[in-house]
Formats: sequence, structure tokens, C-alpha cells
Amino acid sequence: MTTRIPGMRIPLQVFLVAFAAIRSASALAVPELPPPVFADTEVSTNVAMKAWTERTRMFNVVLSFDATPSNNVQVAFGTDASADGNLSDEEAGLTLGWDCGEWFIASDAVTNRFTAAPAGTETRKELRLQMSLGADGLPRKLELADGTSPLAFTGLNLSPAPPAWMFSKDWNLLKVVARGIDEQNEQITVVLSNDAVMLLLR
Repeated sequence: MTTRIPGMRIPLQVFLVAFAAIRSASALAVPELPPPVFADTEVSTNVAMKAWTERTRMFNVVLSFDATPSNNVQVAFGTDASADGNLSDEEAGLTLGWDCGEWFIASDAVTNRFTAAPAGTETRKELRLQMSLGADGLPRKLELADGTSPLAFTGLNLSPAPPAWMFSKDWNLLKVVARGIDEQNEQITVVLSNDAVMLLLR
């Protein structure tokens, strides 16, 4: 079948035009922690975060380390209200990590602490958080996994959407804290990215 236009004949067909917006992502790899110098073995570091923008649609965190019986690793996100370059406990909005043989997620409120048992017995552990965000910066969907195994944190309700405290567009600092007599060999990556958009025209 053809469409007639004066002076030319154009086949009538379905045209598919795809416009893929380039995904803009900012990956932040936390530098290696220094060795402990105090008896409690605690070490920490603070890292500035990339600012949220109206195009940001994904917040992903990967935390991996060696979970020996003595080791504890956590990463906290928040707003450095005091502007001193150190994220205090009071300034942290979301903290997640490993403590006493299990994964945990906590808000700034003491009562909001949720735990999940590890998926396996391997020493090398990996916690993956993948969160989609709305244009308003609020969480829309959250997937949590221990490696490739989905994790369910007791008491943490993710339906119909994750709690609002699990992300804030005002966060500008993250803090990693580790404790233990063994090497943690921690690796932490944080990614804020724009979701790819595809427009199909027929």
C-alpha cells in the first residue's frame, strides 16, 4: 500500500524512531580506609557526595568486605549541617552495613533499625542497594540483595514505596566506619545516575 503525494510515491509503512537519552552517571568509589591506631580498632573516612539533580533517578550502593567474626563495616549518608567535614551520628539520615553477623539498615531515629540474615556462609560479603527515585527526589522502588540473593529486612516495609527517610536530595556527605582486628578489604561504590529514556514514535 502506498500514499500518493503529487510528484512522488511513498511506501506506507511503520516507522520506528528511537531516541535514547544518554545515561549520565556519577560513580563514587570510597578510598581505602587507613589502618587503626586506637585500641577499639575503629577507623573512618568522610567523602563528599555528588549533588542530586532533578534528573537523578537512581541511587545505587554496593558494599563488599571480608566478614570475619571481629569485623564490622558501615556506610552512612547525610547532610553535613555543621560544615565541619565529618558526618556525625546526628547528621546521618541512612546507615547500612554489617554488624554482629547480620546486615542492618537504620534511619536517624534510634527505633528505625532493621536487620537481615546473610544469604550464605562465605566470608566475602556484598550488600547491594538499588533504588529508583521520583522527580521529587523521593524513593519509588528499592531492591536489596546479598550478592545475587534478594534480602528481606525484618520490619522494613517497602510497599507501596520505600520510606521517605531512605533518601534525601540534600545529602552531601557519606561516612564509612570499620571496626575489627582483621583486614576488612572493604570496597564501597555509590552511584547517582539519570535513568535512560527511550521514546518510540510509530
